[in-house]
Amino acid sequence: MEKLYSPGDILEVRLTQTGRTRNQGVGYLNDNAVILVRNGEPFINKSVEVEITKVFQTSTQYNIILAQPTR
Repeated sequence: MEKLYSPGDILEVRLTQTGRTRNQGVGYLNDNAVILVRNGEPFINKSVEVEITKVFQTSTQYNIILAQPTR
């Protein structure tokens, strides 16, 4: 499986819950990748434009993406 996302990519994501760290929001992309958004907690239950900062791929080909809001 190839990476579909790269640092610097901008995308729209709906954040559905708070993360484990302070002020973090969590959302899921259409391919089931998890996106963790720094300073995303104010956007829970809303869509927000984010910029990808890091992409991790697990041994099971599962993507975990770190991002931050663009606004």
